[in-house]
Amino acid sequence: MIKKNIFRMTAVGTAILIVSGCGLRTISGTPVERTLGNAKQFSDYDLSQDEDYKHSEAMQLISLSTRVKPSKANDLDAHADGFNNVSLRTAQATAIGATVNATINPFQAVFLLVGFESQLSKMSRRNKENELFKVIPTDNLTEIEITSKLKEAQIELDSIIKKAYLADDNVANVVFLNMMDEGLSTELYDDYIVPLTETDEVAYCYDKSIYNQFLELKDDPEYSPTSTSLPISHRGCFARVRASGRYYYNDVNSSLRSIPDSDFIVATATLPVLFPVQELRGISDDVYLYQPAAGYFRSANLKALLKTDPGMVKAYWDQDNFVDVPKITNITTAEVLSFGGESK
Repeated sequence: MIKKNIFRMTAVGTAILIVSGCGLRTISGTPVERTLGNAKQFSDYDLSQDEDYKHSEAMQLISLSTRVKPSKANDLDAHADGFNNVSLRTAQATAIGATVNATINPFQAVFLLVGFESQLSKMSRRNKENELFKVIPTDNLTEIEITSKLKEAQIELDSIIKKAYLADDNVANVVFLNMMDEGLSTELYDDYIVPLTETDEVAYCYDKSIYNQFLELKDDPEYSPTSTSLPISHRGCFARVRASGRYYYNDVNSSLRSIPDSDFIVATATLPVLFPVQELRGISDDVYLYQPAAGYFRSANLKALLKTDPGMVKAYWDQDNFVDVPKITNITTAEVLSFGGESK
């Protein structure tokens, strides 16, 4: 366990902080500096302390991965049916009625709701994205050893995502885009993973030339690298594996088998909406996939493809790459952790 005085010294001495409307936040530093500089006590996120409500293991895990606490719209246990407000449930009922009457099919019924949720709900963006994450025990590790653990986790998640893409018949090649290595950023250490077709277009993306736009920017002599932001948007078409993680120093003995007894890190990756999740295979037992309900997705790419190429989206639907209720899956053991709490 990293002692608290060492943690504080690391946070103050190696990470640069600024004041924003949301308080202090780390904006620079190496991945390990950001990880330790943003460390939290697990007790601040331990959902078992709720005296009136028993949260699911799924809710506990996703709140640690995203650092979004289960309050109101973000309580996925309370909205385990995949919808979290009256207006959306009304829309759901209308869609179901149309399905029963055979005026639309189930695929159309679900995706009639895409974007509707983002307009009505205060749900965090992180709870509306496919999230791949790994839980890493870090007891008695030095800062140098934690640096190695973070890099190993990034490489592992990179490999898992790449293999899943290459198992997809529509993906011929996978390339990695690291903004630091390409000279497109001065501080963005994350890996972006790009699926390409045989013609080197970005697979499952309405803007098929977006990867080439990054390459053109790299060769532009007038371009000046940004810091922690992407120079241009990837349109939600790339996977992103973060170099830093969520550090927790564990001051609580959790009864959940997925939570280490020691300090731990949650390493995370975000997957595009159109991703072959059925091809994900874990290397270790501590890698999980969070999938939001399909109606939660907030994706300009998905909306564009539903208009221009609905057949592509329908093919993914038919392969069970979407879910109608949120869930977490251990991608090694295939164990499913469902949302849904209960009163104590």
